[in-house]
Amino acid sequence: MMGYELVLKAIRNKKAFLFEFRTDGLVFIYDGIVWEKLDNPDLPALDEWLPTFVDQLTPDIKMKHKNQASWRVELDYSGENFICSYSHHYKSLRISRAPSKALNLKEWGFLENQIKSLSQPGQITLITGPQMSGKSTLQKLLMKSSEIGGVLPVVKEPGSLIPSPRIWYFGDEKNIPIREVLDLSLYGQSVCLAFEALDLEACLLRFFEHIPTVFQDRVIQFLTVVETRLLPGVEQLVVPFSSFYQLRYCPQIMLDKKDWNALLTWNEGSKENFNVRTLNQALLQGVIRRKIEMQTAFSASTFPEGLDLLLKRLGV
Repeated sequence: MMGYELVLKAIRNKKAFLFEFRTDGLVFIYDGIVWEKLDNPDLPALDEWLPTFVDQLTPDIKMKHKNQASWRVELDYSGENFICSYSHHYKSLRISRAPSKALNLKEWGFLENQIKSLSQPGQITLITGPQMSGKSTLQKLLMKSSEIGGVLPVVKEPGSLIPSPRIWYFGDEKNIPIREVLDLSLYGQSVCLAFEALDLEACLLRFFEHIPTVFQDRVIQFLTVVETRLLPGVEQLVVPFSSFYQLRYCPQIMLDKKDWNALLTWNEGSKENFNVRTLNQALLQGVIRRKIEMQTAFSASTFPEGLDLLLKRLGV
């Protein structure tokens, strides 16, 4: 059996969400919640099998690898789909278990009206979460969505602020600095920004550090924050979860004080609605519908005490 087949077999057998192999010999595993270093993995070193693995791939991937460029490819092994991403900069290969089927916005928990609201003039959408939480995956789904009123998705280049009607800008902090997000919103453009942060509070604290005080109240009226998680579900399926906060519908006292920590506890006891859905409410549905284990839900929650309270209220 070839080296890369041993690796794929190991992923299937360990029920791992993702493996990362580095040329320095280090191997890391990600279970959908935390990263763990494998001290003595019973697997061949990346340098031993990467050349053979690349030879099995398409000509364009082989050319990218030869030219020292990063690449990404999906492949099938024993009836299961995997996503392989090679970073030339970090000299590492990530192999992750792909979702059992193509994800859609409904599976993320979005209502049709919520999707349409994101493309209203001047809207700012922050898609946040830790590494490997599905931010880019969700952003790509929004770009392809037919439910946002035909808005043309465009990934902006740095410093190229050219306001144009009916354009929805997509990007991350690298190609759309936060201050430029404000400029686009003031011009009436919709912006969708992938924004890495551990939780909702950390996201908003860092975001508003870059927004001048005079504009903060205006930004709150147009800001939606979506917190994402991609978690290992039952039968090794990959399950998406998301919170949804349209800040202008949150309690005014929290907005005045910029008390973002309070947003983690607010609304947990009530039914989710059009404008606000907490991550705990989404995780609770996953447990009730037997999509994820309860232990996984608590590990992914940024406010486990609130999740425990929701479960007790339902007698779960």
